Amino acid sequence: MKLSIIVPVYNTSEYIDAFCDNLFPQLDECTEVIFVDDGSYDDSINKIINKCNNYCCDSAVKIISQVNRGLSAARNNGIKNSSGDYITFIDSDDYVSTQYIETIISNIDDSVDLLTFNANVVDNKGLFLRKLDIVKKQSDNSEEVFYDIFNLGRWYAWCRVFNKKLIKDDFFPNGKRFEDLMSIPTLYRHCNK
Repeated sequence: MKLSIIVPVYNTSEYIDAFCDNLFPQLDECTEVIFVDDGSYDDSINKIINKCNNYCCDSAVKIISQVNRGLSAARNNGIKNSSGDYITFIDSDDYVSTQYIETIISNIDDSVDLLTFNANVVDNKGLFLRKLDIVKKQSDNSEEVFYDIFNLGRWYAWCRVFNKKLIKDDFFPNGKRFEDLMSIPTLYRHCNK
């Protein structure tokens, strides 16, 4: 398995149909999606199961349930249950471009440690609001790129793809706010490419 996409789910029924309609058509034999139900009490998981059946993608989708322990615990549980060489995260109330998986797969190989990408902010109808630059600097000089990334200070997990070898158990600190900020910057010290 090349890529594991981890999706924490907590009461996002309002968005989950659109999320699945956006992501499921892109699934291929190199990709798995791991939904971690963090104690939802709405019908989010039932909707995921129905969409999975509609798209006949149950071989590429895992659903894991846990009592509500928060985003970090859900992500960590997804990491532990992933089989991909690379891991990325998506929030269940977001959606991705129609070339999301294809673009990731075409830009990672065994030598890539971390892939970072920019994003667009859209409203609930999918209308473009603004571009969100995670990285602005385009350079082969890693020091320049790191400087740019660290100065922008945007540490969102959902805009990165990680080589699983870099991620340790309980990577995201449980029970803490700003868990991305407490986790992501440390990875850059271990990245070569």
